[in-house]
Amino acid sequence: MRALVAAVFAGGIIVLLLVSGCTDVLSKQKVGGFGEVSPTTGTGGSTGGAPAAPAPSSSPAPSGCPDTLAWDGSWDSREVGYASNHDVREAGVWNDAGPVPVTLTQKCRDVTGTYMVGDCPGTLTGKIDKDVFSGQYSLKCANTADSLDGTFSVTMAGDQQSFMGAMYKSGGYGPERGYAPSWWGKKLAVAGMGKVSQPTGTHGSTGGAPVSPATSVFPPTSACPDTLVWDGNWDSREVGYASNHDVRDPGVWTDASPVPVTLFQNCRDVTGTYKAGDCPGTLTGKIEQDILSGQYTLDCANTADSSSGTFSVTMASDNQSFLGSMYKSGGYGAGAGFPPSWWGKKTI
Repeated sequence: MRALVAAVFAGGIIVLLLVSGCTDVLSKQKVGGFGEVSPTTGTGGSTGGAPAAPAPSSSPAPSGCPDTLAWDGSWDSREVGYASNHDVREAGVWNDAGPVPVTLTQKCRDVTGTYMVGDCPGTLTGKIDKDVFSGQYSLKCANTADSLDGTFSVTMAGDQQSFMGAMYKSGGYGPERGYAPSWWGKKLAVAGMGKVSQPTGTHGSTGGAPVSPATSVFPPTSACPDTLVWDGNWDSREVGYASNHDVRDPGVWTDASPVPVTLFQNCRDVTGTYKAGDCPGTLTGKIEQDILSGQYTLDCANTADSSSGTFSVTMASDNQSFLGSMYKSGGYGAGAGFPPSWWGKKTI
């Protein structure tokens, strides 16, 4: 793996890092860990065999678009707070720190995204220079005292499957401190499938049902698809993303309430509407090979029933059905590896 940039995530996640090298509890941190971090003089920051993070490239960015949309997609990440005795690469940190799910959308050299820290949603906006993605972040919490903003810089690994760097909280420490990297992200494989078939087995397990393979490894292309396979009306069922829910189980299609979906495809961009009970929803996403992923919102008269989050579904080989899941903000993400919860079939 190429060396990764040592950038900083200006504020850390609320975790008591019981790992080697993290000798000081972030007692001043707030929700999501992006609170104030006091400087320390600990001896942490040893790599423990992990690759060192290099400084960002100083070369001017080329004017053309990258060959692949390497930043596009969903990422599982950890952030431990930018401090002298914190290093996200140290042994045990990945398992002990709280997950920070990230979804990025890349358009040429511009990247936007969302992330979650606890119950606080955040946004990312930045640009790519070589293998470095840097820009601004904003975290909005119900308790405004926990809301934060600042800048960030992360570097893509050589295999384009992970990034490393940090966030800098406004008014806090900057990269000139030279501390160890505090933010590490790993790309998630989106659960997909080939041809949809009615499975056998008990609810909550795949049983004899086909297992969804990993997402396509082919790089995205700039040309538009030959056909607008996502365009049109779909009948679907959505049973909630959980370990004991599998929309493919026998009887689910018949027993679950219909979720009608209408999609509009424009090249590789897709927008749409859907309805869950009396609540209308919207979908916005992009196509990469046979996968449609993006964001959803559901607006209900009872605001407690409203929700938002991300989704990812894969088109079957006959272009007549899709399978995947919706991931509610603040809930389980694709990294949980639960069975698919959303199944759609094209209507004639």
